[in-house]
Amino acid sequence: MKTIESRSFRYGVLTTAVLIAYFMIMKAFGLVHNFELRAFNAIIMFTGVFLSIRSYKKWKGNNFQFLKGAGVGLMTSLVVAVLFSIFVTAYVGLNPAFLTEIKQTEPQGIHLNEWAIAIIIFIEAAASGFLFTYMSMQWLKSPNMSDLEESGTDYSYSN
Repeated sequence: MKTIESRSFRYGVLTTAVLIAYFMIMKAFGLVHNFELRAFNAIIMFTGVFLSIRSYKKWKGNNFQFLKGAGVGLMTSLVVAVLFSIFVTAYVGLNPAFLTEIKQTEPQGIHLNEWAIAIIIFIEAAASGFLFTYMSMQWLKSPNMSDLEESGTDYSYSN
């Protein structure tokens, strides 16, 4: 993993694989329409984004920069959003009965088709990934105040 892009792609693919496995497990147990259990997708997404940024931070060490770390998280999020929406589109296209289930059980389901579902999944994954990138960067940006003190910059507030 020599570049930011390869790191983001690797973690994005791994995160997508976990999301697909979780989807298939929920489908096998008939829990796909249980909204509370679908919230676990957010935990999976947060974990993937966080681990990608943390990996980048370990790789860069003292040269870790906020914007590049955020870039890793954002690219990881976009990889997940694209791949998972492609998976769901393919799954719905290959299983028309699943689309019928969605139309019957989801609010406003009557207006949904494969492409609308793909767009919704993409937007949901990208937006949550952006939020999780911001949250992760707040956690990982600086381990303690000694880093700021060593830089020689005075960040104190004075009147």
